[in-house]
Amino acid sequence: MKYHFDKSLGKITQQISRALGKRFEEKNKKAGFLIKAEHWTVISMLHFRGTSSQKEISNTLFMDKVSVTRIAEYLEKSGFLMRENSSEDKRVNLVSLTDKGERLYDQLEKIAEATISGALKGFTETEQNQVFILLEKIRRNLID
Repeated sequence: MKYHFDKSLGKITQQISRALGKRFEEKNKKAGFLIKAEHWTVISMLHFRGTSSQKEISNTLFMDKVSVTRIAEYLEKSGFLMRENSSEDKRVNLVSLTDKGERLYDQLEKIAEATISGALKGFTETEQNQVFILLEKIRRNLID
């Protein structure tokens, strides 16, 4: 496929990602939450995967270590997660959600679902599934 800015996969996926984050943050703010999209991504990962090292978060979410540290510090100060050194390697920070963080997840999940539903408005269930299948295929092509 010949490159053209208007049909650039990088451009459209970046625009979609930023627009989703912006919409999610707007809905959060209306609901009284000061959680950014990048915070939600970490909270959601920890909810589904459990305790993870900051390096695992960085690798899974394709975030640099500084960003993960900044997010973890913010969420820790807010009482949503706790960090502790690994008993096996003191250089490794393990991160997990607190009970308060799990309750926040439960509240924000509804907002995340509404945000995604809005983005996929007008898609049939088959089309929605196809979007995720195709995007996952692209992701695998890039990381393999």
